[in-house]
Amino acid sequence: MRIIVSHSNSAWQYLEEQDRRRRRQERWILVLVLLVWSALTYTEFYYFGRTATAPPIPNELFIFGLINLNILLLVFLLFLIFRNLVKLLFEPKSSVRWGGLSRKLGIAFLSVTLLPTLLLFGIASRYVTQSIDSWFSEKIETSQENALQVVRSYYADRSQSALLLIREVGREMGESQASGPIQDLQNRFNLEGLAVLSSEGKVLEKKVLGDAWMRNPPEKEFLSRARENRGEVRVIRFGEQDVIEAVAPVKILEAETGWVWSWSLIPASLSKEMEQISTAFEDYQRLEMHKNPIKQGYIFTLLLVTLAVLFASIWFGIYVARGMTRPLQQLAEGTRKIAAGDWDVSLESASNDEMGTLVKSFNRMVGELKEKRDELMQTQKIAAWQEVARHVAHEIKNPLTPIQLSAQRLRRRYLGQFREDAIFDNCTETIIQQVDELKRLVDQFAQFARLPKPILMEADLNEIIREIVPIYQEGHKEIQFDLQLSADLPLLQLDREQIHRVLINLLENAVAAMEGAGKIALGTSFSLDSVRLEVRDTGAGIDPIHRDRIFEPYFSTKVSGTGLGLAIVHRIVQDHKAKIRVEASLPQGTVFILEFPRVISQSEEMQPRTLYKVGGLR
Repeated sequence: MRIIVSHSNSAWQYLEEQDRRRRRQERWILVLVLLVWSALTYTEFYYFGRTATAPPIPNELFIFGLINLNILLLVFLLFLIFRNLVKLLFEPKSSVRWGGLSRKLGIAFLSVTLLPTLLLFGIASRYVTQSIDSWFSEKIETSQENALQVVRSYYADRSQSALLLIREVGREMGESQASGPIQDLQNRFNLEGLAVLSSEGKVLEKKVLGDAWMRNPPEKEFLSRARENRGEVRVIRFGEQDVIEAVAPVKILEAETGWVWSWSLIPASLSKEMEQISTAFEDYQRLEMHKNPIKQGYIFTLLLVTLAVLFASIWFGIYVARGMTRPLQQLAEGTRKIAAGDWDVSLESASNDEMGTLVKSFNRMVGELKEKRDELMQTQKIAAWQEVARHVAHEIKNPLTPIQLSAQRLRRRYLGQFREDAIFDNCTETIIQQVDELKRLVDQFAQFARLPKPILMEADLNEIIREIVPIYQEGHKEIQFDLQLSADLPLLQLDREQIHRVLINLLENAVAAMEGAGKIALGTSFSLDSVRLEVRDTGAGIDPIHRDRIFEPYFSTKVSGTGLGLAIVHRIVQDHKAKIRVEASLPQGTVFILEFPRVISQSEEMQPRTLYKVGGLR
């Protein structure tokens, strides 16, 4: 026992180790795939980000990641398809799992799916390519550039005008050497704001229309460029508007040079349109740089779907091939087993289609053939035993009569001489009794050997039962007989005398099995095509190992039995084209079940037919 447990534990540990190793391999493969995917995505993102003239778009990383995921899935699908195609094409034809028909069906499904799928892929790829190219056509790019150029030209003109105006303002202000004309200058040059700054950039005087006050004066760098260029202009963002800011140097005192500062507001609607046009053009340029990756991503997605369709068609073909060829292979294997003498063949049917019907028909045919074979073998055994019985009866019966007559003659002549000696009396009496017993056995052998063919006539099975049972009720008061006979039991084609013999043999066995008090129940019932008789007792029962031989001639579990009673019953039942079997009766005892074929008589055909009815107590 310790060896078995050790072996079981070793096997279990081996399986656990294999499972852990498989899980480690799966984790490493997953980590490797993630590393490859991350490396590809980062490399592409970094490459396009460094070579692009514009900064990368925010969702660029997501696009590259999606493209690389499609590539990895594509490689995986190609591997699966290639492996299954190799397995389908190069597997031996004699394989049980895949045969020639399976291979042909798989190739047929692939061929039927391949042409339209590739055609659809080609059309879809061309459509996607043309659509993406149309997004980045020269007309669209030119129109966007023209719109942006118009806005830029407007801003450039406004900026140039602002620079000329601020220089003119600075010249006139320097000539006047006074701060009084600032309001006149603002009104004359139509400026939203005008201010005079010290050399340090502090506001000395300002004039503002409305809320156009620029709270932060220009920084020193901007003022330095203005000193070098005799004026400077720029466009800055103020709230939701663009502002054109201009600065020019001006002499405010004899020893000090300051600055004159002006600003003009661009209309909010125009500023917003300028922002939208600039943003759209920049986005367009970024997308145009990624036109090929986007196009490849769509094509890879289409290719992935195409390969998925091909992969599904291959698997569907294999699945259909399995469903069609597996029952055929099972039928072939079952046929080979039957040819080899193995009749215990039963195929499993997992469907209700034509293949399932074929498997069920095969199982039914095997069952019927097995039953016919058993009947034939039983008939051959009975015929052989009948021949043996005929010879035995002939060889034994001839000397029995002289032996019996000799014993009787000895008793009549010499019994008076040996009255004081009981040995002579006992011996001659034993010889005569044993000869009578042998004659009884010989008569049974003769009956078994000369069992005639049944003379079939319409008969009521219930009536035959009622004729036999009272005889046993009178002879066995300690046994309770229970009749559960079906009303309206149809008539059968029976040989009354032989059925009498069947019931007598079955009741004799039941009485002998109980060895005293007990219960014997006889019941009848009928269905659409048969009439059923059950003889049930509460005796000791029959050992399961003996049930298969219980109807064989000369087989008996009783010490004094000849083994011919149930053999005669079986032969009579077979001659009536009926069936008999023996089963255990729960909780105790044995039940013999006889099923007679129901033959519809002309008188019965004219009446409504009862399909099934169980007997009631009588």
